[in-house]
Amino acid sequence: MDKSSIYYKAEKKAKTKKRAMISLITWAAFALFFIFMDMNDGSVFLEWAFYPIFGWGIGVLIQCVRAFDFFGMGEKWEKEELRKEILKRQQVLKNFEDEYGDIDELDLDDLREIRRETKDTDFV
Repeated sequence: MDKSSIYYKAEKKAKTKKRAMISLITWAAFALFFIFMDMNDGSVFLEWAFYPIFGWGIGVLIQCVRAFDFFGMGEKWEKEELRKEILKRQQVLKNFEDEYGDIDELDLDDLREIRRETKDTDFV
C-alpha cells in the first residue's frame, strides 16, 4: 500500500467522521427547537416533537456507528469478512474441480450435464 492510498483512505475517514459530527450537532439543535416549539403551543409536553426527534435520531445514530466503527464493524471487520468469503468461494471451486475437472477444459455438453445434476443451492 503506497502513501497516496493511505492518505486517501485517512482523508475519506476523517471527512466521514466530520459529516457524522455535523449531523449530530444539527440533530441536537433541531431537537431543542422542536421541543421549544412543542412546549409553546400550549399542549401536552412532547405531544408531536418526539416523532421527528426519534426518527431523525435513528438516522444520525446509524451514521455515527458507521463513521466511528462502533461495535467492531469497521474496516478491519470488513477485511476479515472478505477474506472468509474468498476462502469459502475458493473451496467451492476446488470441490467442483475435484469432482468434474478443470472448468476451463469442459465443453458445453459437459457443462449442460453438470447443470442437470446440480441444484442452485449447491453453489454459494
